[in-house]
Amino acid sequence: MLPMVKSNSPKFKEYQVKDITLNVAMGPFGSRITKDNFVSEGVPVIKGQNLSDGRFNDEEFSYLTEEKADDLSSSNAFPDDLVFTHRGTLGQVGILPAKFERYVVSQSQMKLTCDPEKVDPMFFYYYFCSKGKDDLLKHESGSGVPAISSPSTTLKNLTVEIPSLAYQKKVASILSAFDDLIETNTRRIEILEEMARRIYREWFVHFRYPGYQDDEFVDSGTDEFDAVPEGWDLKIMDEILEHYIGGTWGQEEPEGEENNPAYVIRGTDIPGGRSGNVDDIPLRFHKQSYINSRKLQHGDIVFEVSGGSKDQPVGRAMLITDTFLSELDCDDVVHASFCKLLRSDKSILKPEILYLHIREIYDDRRIMKYQVQSTGITNFKFTFFAENKQMFIPPMELQEKFQEKVSPLFKQMYILGKQINRLKETRDLLLPKLISGKIDVEELYQLGNQNNVD
Repeated sequence: MLPMVKSNSPKFKEYQVKDITLNVAMGPFGSRITKDNFVSEGVPVIKGQNLSDGRFNDEEFSYLTEEKADDLSSSNAFPDDLVFTHRGTLGQVGILPAKFERYVVSQSQMKLTCDPEKVDPMFFYYYFCSKGKDDLLKHESGSGVPAISSPSTTLKNLTVEIPSLAYQKKVASILSAFDDLIETNTRRIEILEEMARRIYREWFVHFRYPGYQDDEFVDSGTDEFDAVPEGWDLKIMDEILEHYIGGTWGQEEPEGEENNPAYVIRGTDIPGGRSGNVDDIPLRFHKQSYINSRKLQHGDIVFEVSGGSKDQPVGRAMLITDTFLSELDCDDVVHASFCKLLRSDKSILKPEILYLHIREIYDDRRIMKYQVQSTGITNFKFTFFAENKQMFIPPMELQEKFQEKVSPLFKQMYILGKQINRLKETRDLLLPKLISGKIDVEELYQLGNQNNVD
């Protein structure tokens, strides 16, 4: 049982945000940042995608020159600043790491600098993941693109209730411990997937698989390789795939024949799903016949066929495993309309090899040849892909050796993903109670120390 607050627990006091912070500022207005300003390295620009996963997602930045960042000095942000989305996907908040000396917030964000003598930045970040977020969202405007009304003024005038600085730091350290473990497990997952991908490249791109020295190599007859092992068949995707089908979206609530629940994996769920993250996968209602032909099973691949952008080609993919499916509390899981289910004929090609091949051609951008731009969205020419994309098929004995080598890596990735989900659940249970003082932090510390001694 969690220790509840006693009469000697710290008093919480009310403040306005402007009284405990040094600065609240908006991102640049209008066209002060355009695509023409972006360079390959420099000062990173914070966008909504950087605030979408944990304390901060420090990947996929766009960059500005130092000179351009100086020109936007009022929109510069620094380590330990909080960043909020005020237009678009509301509710997003992040705390800036010390990876860079400074950042620039984009047009849809605003930043807050804490007064370190009055409020701990990490505590304030967690505050705005809980009660503070709810209070801020009460000021959402009523029409058009979701937005906070008069965002910087609203944030400055927001009333918050916080404990002493020392108590804040203890709360922040408890919650940070969960996020530290989550980030450690996430890095371990990335390492495991990179190990699987390196083995794939070593065996099936560089052809340095076990026993390759004893094989004869012949002209490949393709642009992809100069020479390939003799006897490896060349097949098109249409021959490799046993089943493929577009997705379904269904209804938010049961309606008519669409009354059967199933989780729906979207393209946007693919990056997190590879790490076992099931937090945002929606449960919707479908016709049973749609579920029957699309129900995902171990070894299937969810493949994105519409969406993308200039910097993110369409064609992201995710390998489905039993471990991943077990995390969703519903027997049926399907894929969304902008995705396809790919199921390999396992007597021809093991799914792990097909998945890693798709990841390889995505990362080196060979997949771009199967894309077409239409009405502002990128679509995948799947029929052309199925009829023209070729793969050299290794002997089944070699495939089975590869599968034995990489399957434990994928299993461990999803086990770590399950651990991440449990850590998130516990953190999210504690978060509002710690922030509001409903759980006694001092007793939690004592319990932690006793467990360490034991």
